[in-house]
Amino acid sequence: MRPQRPVLRGILQMGLYQLLFLDRVPDHAVVNEAVLLARQRGFSAQSGFVNAVLRGVAREKDACRKALYELQLKDPALGWSHPEWLVQRWAGVLNKADLQRLLAWNNSAPSTCARVNRLRTTSQDLLARWKTEGVDAIPVQVDWAD
Repeated sequence: MRPQRPVLRGILQMGLYQLLFLDRVPDHAVVNEAVLLARQRGFSAQSGFVNAVLRGVAREKDACRKALYELQLKDPALGWSHPEWLVQRWAGVLNKADLQRLLAWNNSAPSTCARVNRLRTTSQDLLARWKTEGVDAIPVQVDWAD
């Protein structure tokens, strides 16, 4: 088996991530966009492969998630996408449950911070706009940002 080119591998990774961890985009749209992106990037011959892989994962989503969970328990470095040396270091000082929690936390999305451009809008208007877009925001006033 020949290794895939980095761009094609990236397209597959993005599609897999969307299918397994995000839920705002329907599965069929994820697959369609990945196939279109593969074609746009010069991989028309491999677009069928991208389609087959992502459709297969979409059909077997629960089984894929279960397999990933089992891998995270069996081989935490690979299952959580962390360097082996780092997981070994943490495993030397943490019990298995704490190690799993740390790896899960380290893979979680960080909070996003935004600063209002007061030349274009007000805090209240931006919060109202975000609310209509389904964005949860917690306003924070800090002295250094005035």
